[in-house]
Amino acid sequence: MEEQSRSIGAAVELKLLHEHSQLLSEVKSPISAAQLSRAVSSIRLSLSRNTLQELLPLPKIVQHLRLLQEFFLLGRGEFASTLIIEADSHASIQDIQSSHHRKAPRNAAGVLPKEGELNAVLARTWSILSAMDEDGLDEDLELAQDLLRLNLPPQPQDLPVSPSEHSSDHQSNGKLFNDVLFSAPCVLTMQLPAPFDLFLSKSEVDVYTDINAYLIALRRAQLRLANLWKQTPLRRDHPHPLGPPASNLPYGQQTLRTRQERRRSRDNAMRKVWATCGAALFLVSEITSFFEGEIIQDSWQHFCRWITQSTESPSETSSSLRPASSTSNTRSSLPRFAGQELSSSFTTQASITSLPQHKSTAPHDPETISTAHRTFLATLISSLLLADAKFTSELRALVTHIDGLIAYVTRLQAIQQSLDLEADEGVVDALTDYEKEERNTLLEIDRGRKRLDGGMKGVVGRLRELDAERMGRGAGFGITSMGKAQEVDSRDGGIQYEAWRGGGLDRLLMKLDFGSVTVEDQDSSVELL
Repeated sequence: MEEQSRSIGAAVELKLLHEHSQLLSEVKSPISAAQLSRAVSSIRLSLSRNTLQELLPLPKIVQHLRLLQEFFLLGRGEFASTLIIEADSHASIQDIQSSHHRKAPRNAAGVLPKEGELNAVLARTWSILSAMDEDGLDEDLELAQDLLRLNLPPQPQDLPVSPSEHSSDHQSNGKLFNDVLFSAPCVLTMQLPAPFDLFLSKSEVDVYTDINAYLIALRRAQLRLANLWKQTPLRRDHPHPLGPPASNLPYGQQTLRTRQERRRSRDNAMRKVWATCGAALFLVSEITSFFEGEIIQDSWQHFCRWITQSTESPSETSSSLRPASSTSNTRSSLPRFAGQELSSSFTTQASITSLPQHKSTAPHDPETISTAHRTFLATLISSLLLADAKFTSELRALVTHIDGLIAYVTRLQAIQQSLDLEADEGVVDALTDYEKEERNTLLEIDRGRKRLDGGMKGVVGRLRELDAERMGRGAGFGITSMGKAQEVDSRDGGIQYEAWRGGGLDRLLMKLDFGSVTVEDQDSSVELL
């Protein structure tokens, strides 16, 4: 049996060698560039159909692409949330161990973590996600544990000097956010197992790394702002006020009035801060929802539909492209996104040919899918505004201002708890003047609130500028400067891939205008959004 298979393989190789030699022999002297290009393209297509398709079957390709979508593009939301929580917990432990006497909040620039600490955080994340999988049948999670790593970014002297295919402005912009998760640069990367490195290049993984850092920064800012409302002492009386019978006594009534006045003065001092934090939470939530829920999801589903259309009949293809009101039929043939079930066409090779009653096109060869994937990635970069240096710098400044304000608010909570202990229980710390620290912290909180207000205006202002520029050009999302072609010629006889083109920024700006918040600031009103 082995000798027979070897003989068949040798016969196929000889046949391919003969065909390729015949193609090259057709190139006559003087050699024409167009004729030589056609011959080389035909040979590459033949190798992709016969050799690469054996090394990289379609289900294997889609499994790795789904891995990138779930963990780098945050399609699996619990991974991002768990990683952020574990990273913040690690940072808190480090602060307690190394900064017992620090009175000012931690700056954005932190201590460089070690590889072992990063691996420990990722290992705890995997253990929590594995505990959620009660059946233990999540193959994607097992593959992610084998391939995904949290690493320190390479130093400039360690980077290759050869130009990368995707070396463009978007990479430097994405690297602005790689120090948000641990307050020091670290990146989520994926090891490329053979032969998958023939399909996906290292530069494309770097693009996914930049997008992941970008989305993680937004998700972390959203979670941290939302957690402010869970701080009970900051939002209401805690512990609860005195009740009968103590409140009926003269001493109890005096204590109750004192505590109520103290609570009222603190609420008045924090009123503008809560309004600003609420506006920031709304802004970050809407941007995150727009990026993840509309841009990434729609472009990913558009790309997956193109892959699955090679196995569908013409009637199924036309119906899947029709913008129906209900998307349950079209989503059922896609990879899992946000908890959806896996498509059978992506899990087994047999399901690819499970439609014998229809006339279906041949599956796309790996080279065509790789070219389409590069176009999908380039379109995604443009749609996420990651290639716009001004917007990314404004958004990075907003994330920094959010972290700074939250740090001072958390510090204020600890100071006020110590003051309450002094006033109510008589627990006095002779080495610390908490009243002076409270005044200084409130002053810094007011400054941080104004910086956050300015950061929100900068982000929204840049969004309006980009919307005006794209309206002037008549362009919507999906128009990108990366990549020379927006359409991928499907030379394998399949359906031509066209880059996803969605709506413009006006959808996001309409939501921001509808939910705009106005805060009265002394003589004038300050419009946050």
